[in-house]
Amino acid sequence: MERAIELKEAGNVLFKKGDWTAAADMYGQAIVALTSAHLTDTPAQELLSVLHSNRAACHINVHDTASALADCDAALRANPRNVKALYRRAAVYEGMGDDGPATLAAAATTTTAAAVASSAASVMAAPRLSRKQCLESALQDIRALIRIEPQHQDAGRMAQRLATALMATRHSEQSYTLALDRVRVDLRK
Repeated sequence: MERAIELKEAGNVLFKKGDWTAAADMYGQAIVALTSAHLTDTPAQELLSVLHSNRAACHINVHDTASALADCDAALRANPRNVKALYRRAAVYEGMGDDGPATLAAAATTTTAAAVASSAASVMAAPRLSRKQCLESALQDIRALIRIEPQHQDAGRMAQRLATALMATRHSEQSYTLALDRVRVDLRK
């Protein structure tokens, strides 16, 4: 476990420098070190959860949606009460939908073609969910987070934003359904 902690600290230093790829690699090495030790006690599971959550933050920063979701899921399997993993997964879901994750547009503003290509590959690997499904998943995570930490200000703001977006999406779906019904009626005439 000591080796995993050392690698985590090295990852934290790299993360603070903005070297997210190298930080993700350090967190990955720490995960391997910890899992190869076959520790299943609570401190080991909490550390494993933190490592996956930290690596998810790296993936978010390089616009790798699929990897960010996978690491958030792994973090929450190890510790379902990891509020950072819940918040990060909600943030990823908030940026996803029918037209692809919003992170693709964000990646297009980066200076390297590799970052855009990486983000595009992530979009293809990410689960294809409707905007409504993404918002519902994000809201579910935020509600779980608020049950754990009711005073979390960022979560409260995100919950309001998600609820508003979800209502708009539902309204849009209802409008679309009504328009289809009108077309069907017109076709019958």
